[in-house]
Amino acid sequence: MRNFIDKWKRYGWFSAVERSQFVLCSLALAVIYSWDEWGGAVFDFASGIQNFLRYKTGRNPAQEMPWEKFYALLERLEKKHKIKLRLSKKDFNVHKTRELPKPFKEGDVITATIKSVDRFPKSVIAVAGERMISVPGGEFKKDKRIRVKIVRDKHNIFVGKAL
Repeated sequence: MRNFIDKWKRYGWFSAVERSQFVLCSLALAVIYSWDEWGGAVFDFASGIQNFLRYKTGRNPAQEMPWEKFYALLERLEKKHKIKLRLSKKDFNVHKTRELPKPFKEGDVITATIKSVDRFPKSVIAVAGERMISVPGGEFKKDKRIRVKIVRDKHNIFVGKAL
């Protein structure tokens, strides 16, 4: 959209293809913004129809739909439009691989090096043992070495507490 506006300001003309793309994008945006009222699911052209899930640290713009109701909605839409909407791992060629070894476990005290700020306020990302560790409450000083106690390890994602 930004490119469209920039071109309008610079040149003031568009080809027939660009005009049709603008109309299609406008219609897509109309569908995206009104989908919540239609079906209770969040619709995104990049990833398709998806159920909204509430996360403690995320934005919560809509109500979560129960999975049974969501799959019933998908089934109705599949029959109505004759397209496949319920996708599986096979559709994306996803297969299991071995899990990475965990260099730390909960309760370990390690020395890590601060490398970046985290996405949460007053939180930093530290590195140790070829893994990143999110450290809430840490002050950002790049390349500063800190002692960290691992307080959470879930799916090789580590959270630590600065000591």
